Amino acid sequence: MGIFLLIVAGLIAWFFISAMNRAKTRMAYADAQEAKREIAELDREPYLKPSWVNVDNSREEFLQGALLLAERNGTPVSFGGLYFTEEDEVDELLHYIALLQRRGSSFTDQKIAATRFISERLQGLPSVIQDHYRETTVASVGHLKPNWAGIRKITNAFVSDMYILVEARSIPPTFFTSLMADDEAISEMMHTMALTQFEGGSFDDQKEAAGQWVFDRWLVLPRDDQEPFMDQHFKSMMGSA
Repeated sequence: MGIFLLIVAGLIAWFFISAMNRAKTRMAYADAQEAKREIAELDREPYLKPSWVNVDNSREEFLQGALLLAERNGTPVSFGGLYFTEEDEVDELLHYIALLQRRGSSFTDQKIAATRFISERLQGLPSVIQDHYRETTVASVGHLKPNWAGIRKITNAFVSDMYILVEARSIPPTFFTSLMADDEAISEMMHTMALTQFEGGSFDDQKEAAGQWVFDRWLVLPRDDQEPFMDQHFKSMMGSA
């Protein structure tokens, strides 16, 4: 009976916590939409500033945190940086954040809201201009990475799934192993997945994009260079039989 009551109490607590989180999310969304409407209807230059804007430590924490989140979410650094260096973009962003702060948004929520604001501005641009910012970022800071690239558990799961995926495409797993030993190949594959993620692709979509990238690399490999990988794979299969 005691265990049953504990389970019921746990379920009730979970229900209320979930309800509170959903309500908080809805309120944050409503506040963000209202703030965006106010900015769109401004008949003067943006002028509001959040209370922390002249506090060096807070300003630096906000800038670094928002830029890092934006980059992890797939926003090209060359575009996200505009909202922290160009006067007009900075004023617009800070005005938006100040409106959210007036509505009770926390400092952390303000950073998250800033990354979403920047991402939406990017998505509102023509695809040609978006591609330009992505290419500029690659040229200036190197290949992009999906936001999970530094999380070991997810990375290990990705590698394991990729071995299954490449073998399903009739590609010797030993070929994929050789790619994983090549830093430049890893960077190119990660960049492919980062672009897929930026376009809204799920983790599975990113693996499919990586699988296609590996498949394309395999196809352009000369037959003579393919044969050693095929021989190694055949020998490994015979050895495990």
